[in-house]
Amino acid sequence: MTTQEFVASSCYAEITDVDLLFIDGMHTAEQARFDYESFENKMNDQAIALFHDSCYRRPSRIYDQDRPYQHTVTDYINELDSRDDLQVVDFPLASSVTLVRKNLRRSEALPTYGN
Repeated sequence: MTTQEFVASSCYAEITDVDLLFIDGMHTAEQARFDYESFENKMNDQAIALFHDSCYRRPSRIYDQDRPYQHTVTDYINELDSRDDLQVVDFPLASSVTLVRKNLRRSEALPTYGN
């Protein structure tokens, strides 16, 4: 099921408190944007989003050897990195992963327990 199909489902409507979002579909900025923005308002304050294939523009033939396309997730990551309300951390190893989370002050980011 694609994200576009899932957000139209009753299961999507029931989601209210996302802790971890992993985005790894189609390797394009457009799809990464759709995936993230579909869940951003469902993520809690401590949640993180992980984007795969996110640090480099590079050609890929994963879906069709005769029709290469560009991985462009990094273009969307650059947009997210320009937002003051988010922290963005790249891990440029292998295919790469980028961590995105709300930019809360440390005292706000940790839940309080007990007294």
